[in-house]
Amino acid sequence: MQSLDDLKRSDALPSLPYVGHEILVAVHDPEPDPGQVAVLIQREPSVTARVVAAANSAFCGGDSTIYSVSEAILRLGLHRVAQLVTAVLLDDRFELDRCSAFDVADYWRESMGVSLVADKLGAALPLQEGAGAARLAGMLRHIGLLLMVQIFPEEMEGILREPAEDMDAVVQRERAVLGFDRYQAGAMLLEEWGLPEPVVSGVLSSGRPVQDPAAWTLGRLLRGAAEWLATDLEDLPETLLGAPELDERVLDRVRKAYRREQEYIEAMASLMAV
Repeated sequence: MQSLDDLKRSDALPSLPYVGHEILVAVHDPEPDPGQVAVLIQREPSVTARVVAAANSAFCGGDSTIYSVSEAILRLGLHRVAQLVTAVLLDDRFELDRCSAFDVADYWRESMGVSLVADKLGAALPLQEGAGAARLAGMLRHIGLLLMVQIFPEEMEGILREPAEDMDAVVQRERAVLGFDRYQAGAMLLEEWGLPEPVVSGVLSSGRPVQDPAAWTLGRLLRGAAEWLATDLEDLPETLLGAPELDERVLDRVRKAYRREQEYIEAMASLMAV
């Protein structure tokens, strides 16, 4: 059984180019600058191609063909661009086709959904890190799963194919088989990549039950957003209870925001699976 320290010391960890780090931070800034985002994206050809292609897709296409990242940002909107750019940057870092039990479309569908829901909920909560951190951490919450599928495809094949009651049961199985889980692996990788510490600790703690029901942390928000999304935003999970800020008016606003984006999320998740 390999430890996280062994994995960290190995040459198996994928790298994140400096420009990729710059892009991630810029697109998930609380008040992103569209011009700066466009300049950064244009420095990464694979990301540029996917963003422009998405803007010209049947789902997003307008009356005319566009050719620049700036035009794509105007058509898609910064929130959609942030999700797509994050997905493309991560997709380029991992080889996932050796584990047939891993569903790429499901992965991105959940990641984009949790990112959106956490962003909207985070705007209403007394969250120290802010909604921008929630949006980025939501997209990165299960990045450890990508790492484990790439490095341990056979082990993950067995883990993912075995029926489980819920996500906690799958995570416990990961610890039993590999010695660590997706949240620990993800936090380790994000720390290696130099992502902001609140995002790293938020990803790690989102895999654990809430310790203090009176405190709102990024990890609690991510866990609650994922649990609520798993019910199709119908039954509010216990993780999100106890916040007067999350009244029915706010929750309904989050539901409507997600419903508006649901078709886009489905389209982009399918695109990432190709």
